[in-house]
Amino acid sequence: MSKKVLIIHNIFWSRYKALIFNSLAHLSQKEGFYIYVIHFSLTETNRKCLGKIDYKIHRYPYKVLFNTDFEKVPFLLGCYKLYKEIINYKPNYIIIPGYSSLFCWFALFLSKILLRSKIIISFESNEFDKPRYYLKEKIKSIFIRLCDGAICFGKKNKEYLNKLGMYSTKIKTGCHAVDIEYLRNSFDNLKDQRPFLLETKRIKKYNFLFVGRLAEEKNVEMLIKAFHYLKKIKYKADDWGLIIVGDGYLKEKLKNYVEQRRIDDVLFTGGIDWEQIVEYYSISDVLILPSLSEPWGLVVNEAMACRLPIIISNRAGCAYDLVQDGINGFIINPFNEKELIEKMEYFIENPRQIRIMGDKSWNIISNFTPENAAKKIKEHIFSL
Repeated sequence: MSKKVLIIHNIFWSRYKALIFNSLAHLSQKEGFYIYVIHFSLTETNRKCLGKIDYKIHRYPYKVLFNTDFEKVPFLLGCYKLYKEIINYKPNYIIIPGYSSLFCWFALFLSKILLRSKIIISFESNEFDKPRYYLKEKIKSIFIRLCDGAICFGKKNKEYLNKLGMYSTKIKTGCHAVDIEYLRNSFDNLKDQRPFLLETKRIKKYNFLFVGRLAEEKNVEMLIKAFHYLKKIKYKADDWGLIIVGDGYLKEKLKNYVEQRRIDDVLFTGGIDWEQIVEYYSISDVLILPSLSEPWGLVVNEAMACRLPIIISNRAGCAYDLVQDGINGFIINPFNEKELIEKMEYFIENPRQIRIMGDKSWNIISNFTPENAAKKIKEHIFSL
């Protein structure tokens, strides 16, 4: 009898997850197993500003339980609907999205008691992405020890899983990716239009880029301060701008900060749809992710697919898998503004390194595809 894999996921919105689910569905047709995805909701409240849901990219068997935000899903009704789906499908393997939601605990105990299904946790945290407290860590450890395996982003996720009590043999890294092929093709189509785009948008010859939610943990204010300092002391910085792509509750505060201090050449784009993001990668030169907390940082995958060097916080999970310090970018302490200034200044003083480091980024990211992630997930869960 063919094996059945059930994937439980919080939100339908996620594009990069859809690409991996598509690849898993394609594998299932070739290799004779079944896959079914349950999404609890359409999106989350804090993601509404990040772009619309693209329904056409979801090409796998799925069901959305509630046409609302995840925060608005009623717990008892959610458990009832999840119970019906699990009992009807009778999966051999269940992939659950972490441990932070009570729905994950419900699925864990339901599966262990009634179905004896193998439970695999899709794990996206690292030890330093949030403050850690003793009692919570003990509760997480209980949850982790009840799981049969884990799939995760990279090294820092695996280290945290080890600390919570899971053996390395039960953990598979490299199980997440972005649409590298689309990004590369779009980037190649746009790169010749760069002079035209720079002129029409009235922005500088060179640009630092931030992509993400405008929230406290993203540390965007420090990035703006560092940029402002360089504009004041480096004449070569006259050729540089700062592009901030994204939306969030700090948007107006950050815009006011820039306006009150009359900082030139800072562009706030607001939230944009994912298909448009490549346009901003094509007119930028260095991606900066100075986050105080960042489980992974998929914008780094995207930027590297568009041949950009990276300046990244050592609190970002992907820093130690994707960024080779001094090769395709730099890893910084996000609490040290001077260090950020030094690395930004490096690119201002050495613009030829942008292309060299960007090519290294392109090479490093080449194997981080949805197809490879799906293969790793399939091989790992069937080995448990």
